Amino acid sequence: MKVTLIRVLGKIFIKSDYNRDFISELKKTVPSKNRRWNSAFPMSFFYRLMTSLPKEKLLNEEYIVKNIKSLCDRGVLQKSWEVDDVYFEHIRDMCLKHFLEVYLSEDGNTIRIIASDRVDYEEINISQDKLLIKALQYRPGKIVNFSWDIDTVNPVDNKRDELNFQFYSLSEDRWIYATNFSHGPKEEITSFISSNTMKFKVKYTKFVYEYSWEGTFSCPENTLFKFKGLFFLVIGENEVKLLGDNLEGWSKAQQIIEYQKILQRLPEIKTDRKNIQNLLDGRPFEIVDIESALKPCWPEKSLEIIE
Repeated sequence: MKVTLIRVLGKIFIKSDYNRDFISELKKTVPSKNRRWNSAFPMSFFYRLMTSLPKEKLLNEEYIVKNIKSLCDRGVLQKSWEVDDVYFEHIRDMCLKHFLEVYLSEDGNTIRIIASDRVDYEEINISQDKLLIKALQYRPGKIVNFSWDIDTVNPVDNKRDELNFQFYSLSEDRWIYATNFSHGPKEEITSFISSNTMKFKVKYTKFVYEYSWEGTFSCPENTLFKFKGLFFLVIGENEVKLLGDNLEGWSKAQQIIEYQKILQRLPEIKTDRKNIQNLLDGRPFEIVDIESALKPCWPEKSLEIIE
């Protein structure tokens, strides 16, 4: 996770991945009158910011208008927390406390705070190692098959297909419907996921359609799929594990999805850890943000990294 601090107009704007604990502490630290959540359209947001500036400042510092217009047009300040600048130190410390990487944008420079005496990197590494070991259990594996059969009914006036198989596609990051309405599962569902129908029958009565389907699915090991509120994990050839139903099943499936997303970022995680460790092994230091080149504020043993 990361957070970007943008300082402009005597305020700081905080864009971050959602972190419940961080947001909760932000609300406790900064009074409601000194913060607001921005989600306006670019132009209306731009006018609100401009009208809050003194007219003489706008006339004397035209570059401010251009910079704000650029930020608004690019959506940089949309969906961000707007906090009075006086709370900057508190916000920066909160970010580090919650293990958020911090990028500070000011005067065209970006300073990345990647280490601090407030952050125990050894503790982070231990926690991360445990997380990666757990995540490796859910790495997508070889293509396997599993059999499935179902007998069900669907009321005539019900628009929903009761054969509502869904598979989670990691590459597309979404659940994909595997069923052609009233025709059983699709032959090609998505990349590396398919089905083979052995038997499919439909019987129509006065009030319902009666379906009977029998066949096999092919997908990588550790693929998630859902059927009628039940969540399953494919763990091997003709082996599926029931995770649970409704909220319980969804929660377990969501946790597995997060593990699989971690594995997608594994090379990036390893590179970041190596870079940080090399810096820490070099010499003891604290990396701080430099607010002004005219007024150095770094401690004796410090290192500034500017991207």
